[in-house]
Amino acid sequence: MDDVANIERQRLLAKALFSQGMVGMSHGNMHTVIQDLQDGIAAARAAKDKRMLGYNLEMFYTASQFLNTPGAEEAAREGFGIFTQEIDDKDNWGQSMAYQNMARIAANKGDSIEREKYFAKFKELVQQAPLSLQAGLFYLGTGMNERILGHYETAKIYFEDGLVIFKNIRNWNFELIMRSELGHVARQTGKLMEARKIYESTLKGWQDIGNRGAIANQLECFAFLAIKEEDPQRAARLLGAGESIREKAQAPMTDSEQIEYAAFISVLQSMLTEKEFRSFWDAGRSMTMEQAIQFALEKG
Repeated sequence: MDDVANIERQRLLAKALFSQGMVGMSHGNMHTVIQDLQDGIAAARAAKDKRMLGYNLEMFYTASQFLNTPGAEEAAREGFGIFTQEIDDKDNWGQSMAYQNMARIAANKGDSIEREKYFAKFKELVQQAPLSLQAGLFYLGTGMNERILGHYETAKIYFEDGLVIFKNIRNWNFELIMRSELGHVARQTGKLMEARKIYESTLKGWQDIGNRGAIANQLECFAFLAIKEEDPQRAARLLGAGESIREKAQAPMTDSEQIEYAAFISVLQSMLTEKEFRSFWDAGRSMTMEQAIQFALEKG
């Protein structure tokens, strides 16, 4: 009886840790999320619960993309095997995560044929549940890929369609992400006023939720606008504040964010002397998060 009780306790723990990990992702504390999901994987193995093991493995891979955690790809592949070969995934939720992650792995390896194969299956699964979290994630992921490739009008359509889904299922976190992506499209197509208005809204939203990594990202986007508007002093302050917040929150950028960030830093350094750059950057780093948010919102 004790063994049965322990297995049930581990099963419930695996489920709770998975849920905790998903909630944690909306707050941006990725180190805690990674630990929760690793513990969830261990609990699911102890309970021999293949479904919860697959969920934790696939979400672990998703979270690991923010921190480049070792073992992420192996986790995604194991989860893929569980959902496609070992269990009957009746609601297709696990399969959707698995196919999406396999498409990401293929894309990261530059294998466009494999990516399209997995992506097509992911799309097929998503179309079976058009108003679902997975459908919204399909539009988000596809839109982000299109935006990174410079296909801005196509990306905008995906983001707008995804925004409708997240509004309907009342997922405020992903609604903010979609709005922010629309802000990026506006900024990257030269619609700076439109981008600023979107970022003002999303920055306040992330502040309400408490996602410090997302707040840092929005401060960086305000800085990119300032560079475009030839206000390097303001940009340096905002970037310094963003750097400080990321360090405290342990919230690194994604690879695509780092590429754009580096390009803007190069431009900014050409606009200021080294002494000016360091002075304004340090002034930004000395701000509290609340002061930095207020500073970002001052210029409407």
